[in-house]
Parts: sequence; C-alpha cells; structure tokens
Amino acid sequence: APHKVRINNGGNNIDFVIKDNSNNVYFTADASTARIGIGTDQPEAALDINSDSMRLRNSNTPSSAGDFGHQGEIRWDANYIYICVATDTWKRVALSSW
Repeated sequence: APHKVRINNGGNNIDFVIKDNSNNVYFTADASTARIGIGTDQPEAALDINSDSMRLRNSNTPSSAGDFGHQGEIRWDANYIYICVATDTWKRVALSSW
C-alpha cells in the first residue's frame, strides 16, 4: 500500500515553513490561501517563486499538436517551447540564438 505523510489532515489553518541555516524561508505552504512559496513566506499565486529563474531539467517534445497533455503544461526541446492550451492541444514557439 502507498505510504503517506499527512500534514494538517484536519483542515486547520496550519502553514508549513522550512528555513535554511541562516533563518531564511525557502519553502512555505500557506494553508489559508492554498499557495506554495519558494524563497518567500508570503506567496501571492498558487506557486510563487522568489527568484530570477526556474529550471525544467528534462526536455520533452510532444509528438504532434494533438499529443496527450493538460491545459497549462509546458515542455521544451532544443528548438521550441511547447504549451498545452487545451486538453491534448499544443502550440509552440521557435527558439533562436541572439
């Protein structure tokens, strides 16, 4: 059977905060707003990253514009960035060097 660790299983307003060794917040789960913060203790969106970059480590190319996908999903490869705009509906933008 799958094993789960549940935090706030009672539906209370309990936030989950992780700090580094300098007492800086690097992860927050805000129960009152259902938001996650990385590098912030006051997330303002469902996922709020207080940084100047984020990384998707692995490339993944949809096989076609009708490949399986969920709206809002983002993928990339060496030539394009792909965004799923509706269920199983992809659009892409070409990448170029400058």
